[in-house]
Amino acid sequence: MFPSRPRGSTQSTHPSTVRVLSTHSPTYQSIIAALLTLAASTLIACGSPRRDDCKTLSTAVNVATDRIEKAQATPLDPHGLKALADALEKSGSEVEALKLTTPDTQKLAKDYVTLVRDTAKSARAMAASGEAGEIEKAKGESQNLEKLVGGEPKLVADINKFCAAE
Repeated sequence: MFPSRPRGSTQSTHPSTVRVLSTHSPTYQSIIAALLTLAASTLIACGSPRRDDCKTLSTAVNVATDRIEKAQATPLDPHGLKALADALEKSGSEVEALKLTTPDTQKLAKDYVTLVRDTAKSARAMAASGEAGEIEKAKGESQNLEKLVGGEPKLVADINKFCAAE
């Protein structure tokens, strides 16, 4: 059993007891202030490239979405499908040209580019099949197109989730 210490004392009489630093001491407050400053500057410095990449990628994807929605407003006959493919390819090229610095945003951008290019390819194939009167082939491309477009909400959710963590 350790000897008791006087009431109100932070000092222990046992040699291995660590004294608790008072939260009112100038030393404690200086340490806390220094740690908070360090933590804040680390968060700002480390978070900045990711935040900037997220903003850049989100802006580019939103511009692309507007362009694609405008192209989808036309009838999706062979001519409309070609216009849609053009809009998709332009969007893919713009996102691909982004100067992203973080590996995660680069991967998300690459996934988006792959999606829009595959969708454009399928839209062109569907248009060509329709023009050639190859109805079964056009139906197959239509199913492929629907499958590709069905993957878009997950990719957008992945981008939003990643960027929301910033």
